[in-house]
Amino acid sequence: PGCLCHLATMQAGLMYRVLRGVQCAAPGGRRYLSVPPASAFTEHLKSNFEKASTSGKMSYEVLAENLGSALPAVMVSGDKFRALFDKSKDKEGLIDWPSFSNMAAAEPGIFESFVPMEPRAQPIYDELKATFVSGKTRPLEWRKEQLRGLQRLYIENQKDLQEALHGDLGGGSFRSLMENFAIAHVDHIIASLDEWAADELVTSSDPVDAAKGKWLLRYEPKGVVFLMGAWNFQLSLIMGPLMDIIAAGNCCVIKPSELAPHQALMLERLIHKYLDPSAFRVVQGEIPETTALLKLPWAHIMYTGSTTVGKIVMSAAAKNLVPC
Repeated sequence: PGCLCHLATMQAGLMYRVLRGVQCAAPGGRRYLSVPPASAFTEHLKSNFEKASTSGKMSYEVLAENLGSALPAVMVSGDKFRALFDKSKDKEGLIDWPSFSNMAAAEPGIFESFVPMEPRAQPIYDELKATFVSGKTRPLEWRKEQLRGLQRLYIENQKDLQEALHGDLGGGSFRSLMENFAIAHVDHIIASLDEWAADELVTSSDPVDAAKGKWLLRYEPKGVVFLMGAWNFQLSLIMGPLMDIIAAGNCCVIKPSELAPHQALMLERLIHKYLDPSAFRVVQGEIPETTALLKLPWAHIMYTGSTTVGKIVMSAAAKNLVPC
């Protein structure tokens, strides 16, 4: 068995190694598209609202101040956020808890940081871990369906993806085309998955071993993987490894780079729409949120970036013996 790994530029042959993992769901965490809010998260959300409000109501200025660290959501969604507040406010220009709760349900990305990552991280991990333990991700047909969903994500949202990339990095259309090259491998992965995942008969020249019967090499999914994006190649450095993770039968928490906020929010919306949210989850945040997530006992961590951050990631992973 080898480790689940990836290169910045994914090659189709890499999937053969990705499947060499060794075997080592109820809603939880935060709100996702079409997924109801977990009771634990709702409690934290209401508690924080009550602390920041006055007599159970809150002005736009106070709410915006408390959401100031909700990058990339607030930075990108300022106009939408204001319009949502104006639609929900009362005659005094304030919102109460029911209105706030409805706003949070309507725009999950914007209200994410109202609850710190510490109480959110473990429920997110636990939900995906429960999905993995249930065996849901093991059937090859399920994996293929998720890969087809990822393919539809690209095909049906080319314009939106191009605009998000342009909003973060500028440049012409060629850059977005270059970023989207990885999806070309999906058909090959789907066509090859049965062969890659099949048991392999291991022969032995030792007559004693041979007499014991058949020896099989079986490739098992690893568990819940933590995938970290990079600002300069956000799409390719998330989508490329994500194809490997899906094909190998793993669950995944994806943390896009906050330095490319348009793409980060776009990926959150689309991944939760096209993939199974009980197995694949996008979370937003900056250094504090990433630090909280790195404390969890992931089956594997995938990161492409600077040496400085790489050392931080590997140091955190080492505490739980997590391969990177």
